[in-house]
Amino acid sequence: MLIYYYYVATILVLINLLIFIANFEEKKVNALCLLLNLLMLVANLGYLAKALSTDPGEIHITLKICYIGGCFIPPLLFYTTCCVGNVKIPRLIKVFSYGFSFLVYCFVLTIGMSKIYYKSMSISSFMGTTIVSREVTPLYFLFYLVLIGNMIAEFAILLYTYNKKNSISKKTMLIFLIVEGLTILFFFLAKFIDDYVEVMPLLYVIDGWVLIYLHKTVLKYNIEDAISTIMNAQETTGYILFNTNLCFMGANDYIQTIIPEVLSIKLEKKAQGIPLFDNFYEWIEKFESDKQNDFSFGNEERHFQITIYYKTHRKKNIGFIVQIKEDTDKYKYMQLLQIHKNDLENQVQEKTEHILNIQEKLVLGMASMVENRDGNTGGHIRRTSEVVNILLNTIVQNNMLKLKKEFVEDMIRAAPMHDLGKIAIDDKILRKPGRLTEEEYAIMKTHATKSSELVQELLKDIEKEQFVTLANNVARHHHERWDGNGYPDKLKGEEIPLEARIMAVADVYDALVSKRCYKEAMSFEDAAKIMIESMGSHFDPALKEVFLKSQKRLENYYYYDK
Repeated sequence: MLIYYYYVATILVLINLLIFIANFEEKKVNALCLLLNLLMLVANLGYLAKALSTDPGEIHITLKICYIGGCFIPPLLFYTTCCVGNVKIPRLIKVFSYGFSFLVYCFVLTIGMSKIYYKSMSISSFMGTTIVSREVTPLYFLFYLVLIGNMIAEFAILLYTYNKKNSISKKTMLIFLIVEGLTILFFFLAKFIDDYVEVMPLLYVIDGWVLIYLHKTVLKYNIEDAISTIMNAQETTGYILFNTNLCFMGANDYIQTIIPEVLSIKLEKKAQGIPLFDNFYEWIEKFESDKQNDFSFGNEERHFQITIYYKTHRKKNIGFIVQIKEDTDKYKYMQLLQIHKNDLENQVQEKTEHILNIQEKLVLGMASMVENRDGNTGGHIRRTSEVVNILLNTIVQNNMLKLKKEFVEDMIRAAPMHDLGKIAIDDKILRKPGRLTEEEYAIMKTHATKSSELVQELLKDIEKEQFVTLANNVARHHHERWDGNGYPDKLKGEEIPLEARIMAVADVYDALVSKRCYKEAMSFEDAAKIMIESMGSHFDPALKEVFLKSQKRLENYYYYDK
């Protein structure tokens, strides 16, 4: 019996609606599709009720229910097409479109009460269903305007979005054209068989299937819905949508002001011939692998900040949203700040170097004063500084003690300060031509502590704490011995700072190979023998190999320095 046709069509439309409800998300396009499926179910229920009714009053009501679909589904389909193609329709056109459909439906509501819309109506039966024959008035032409007008407008939007706006793919356009074609086909088919079989219920079933397919393949990539998921999304920001295969799935209008070439990219295809898109693909790969989502690009005129987000559907990643925001003003401001920062750093560096230069000259000047007063050790500070340099070079070149670069630089700078305290020693002792008495030697030994005090006074509030500590250790402890019999603190072994241990080697070696008023210069062979024998008693045994590897360079230095 024909009644089963209406039952099956209604059940299928109901299934379509349930599928949409199960997959519904709060998005504009989804809401429209859900409303379309709901109206299709209401219309099919009307057709089913009309096929079962025999009372004229009931039939009048069922006809009015059927017309809900005929009057309001066409404008909704048109608006859905606009949303899929990201075409903004002026509010006035929307009001006119829905208002006109509502006006037509108001005439429909007069069925059974007046002859404004239907002149007459007769009821018959065909294959177990009720058949309604009707004679319409000229106002029925308004219903044709709703159907045909919306179809023409929808077709125009499809052509515009595909050719001009490039916001729908070829596949999507074909799907919508199929719906349009079926609607036209069923419209003319109804002219011949509508008195016996209503064809609209079947069209609603097919339309529902098409909407489900669009929802699963296209609608979830709607750019406006994608933007709405981003916090602080702005109209003056560009957005590009890619699927998981990095195929282009759409972009908002503002992106055209940033990347005009985007108009040439076909939907659901990879961009070709646009270098910037190669960067997008590279950044997306970094976003997936390293979770880095902030990038930038630009030139001297314009600069942009890139942020990448996942495009999700039902908690599953289905693509990527690339947000492109212009930050030219901020970029130029930061560049200006960097220029000023560099200028300030250069000025500070210059002033610091100037201060250090003055300080170094002051220290060397004081060291020179000490040497001029000390008739026994002329040139000692200069020579020991060079010996320290040679020893440190040997250590670094052979990677022997794993010294840091800062330590080496600070040690070389601190070496000339080791005997500054002699400036406080009485001239009678400092300039005595012969050997010192025990009392005089005791006073001479105080130069180590006096050197320490003087170094701290000179360097505090000027140098870094690290350098002050090292220079103080060199000055105070360079006469300490590995066996603990040195002065002034009788430190033993590794209690003696490394810088003081190195200075001790340089200090003693220079004393051995240099001529003093009370002795002749010792030969290099005899001096080396004493130095080596003293490793482990006077000197750190770890410095024995350093001395041996430096021996040739030391001898060359003193040979040419004579």
